[in-house]
Amino acid sequence: MHCLKTTGITVILIVLLSFKPKTCVEPQVSSSHKHTYMAMGDSYTIGEGVDETERWPVLLENALRNHSLHINYPYFVASNGWTTAQLLKRLEEEEFSKHYDLISIQIGVNDEFQKHSVSQYTTDFRNLLKKAILLSGNRPGRVFVLSIPDWSVTPFAIKKYNAQLEEGKTALAELEANLGKFNAVCKKETIAAGCHFVDITDISRKAATDPTLICPDGLHPSGKMYKLWVERMYPTVIKALESHRH
Repeated sequence: MHCLKTTGITVILIVLLSFKPKTCVEPQVSSSHKHTYMAMGDSYTIGEGVDETERWPVLLENALRNHSLHINYPYFVASNGWTTAQLLKRLEEEEFSKHYDLISIQIGVNDEFQKHSVSQYTTDFRNLLKKAILLSGNRPGRVFVLSIPDWSVTPFAIKKYNAQLEEGKTALAELEANLGKFNAVCKKETIAAGCHFVDITDISRKAATDPTLICPDGLHPSGKMYKLWVERMYPTVIKALESHRH
């Protein structure tokens, strides 16, 4: 408050300072919050043949680090050789104390390899999706599924089926066709459940002409290929994390 005398008249000038009390300060989005993430699957999910840092779920976590929708280090429920039924059994055996903000699924290659029928895979995969949605807090938009890679182009498959011979070429063609049938089910059931589907099968086929996309075991993807997968899935993952926001 200031008092000024002007022509004998005392004028009291009150200067009001405009301010915003602390209780009205607009909240800032905390960069410390991270979304919980579960990665379900088989050898592709755990990155068989590559370093832990090159697993695609880990690469995804790294890619999202500087984004406001970043995620925690993945909690893996995956093992080499698992079929869909084995993955589902493992999930049923564990008691989960929380829901996950993001869940990824990549499963089915071993179902085909072990000659499970397409109808059996359909039933098992449908039940797996139901379990995943439940673990996401009944938020199907927070679940995304990757297609099954086409391993018929790998050195392992070419050697296994003796591709130099005509019958070998036929066997590889049948393998590719069978994987296509499983992938068709995977996509159809994923979309029907309201989850997101990411097709990486075409990327896996690039290994036919680029050996650097396969790790030394001649079968599984290299870190280089996994990076391509992450680039493909990134927009879908952002969309998934943006869904069911309150």
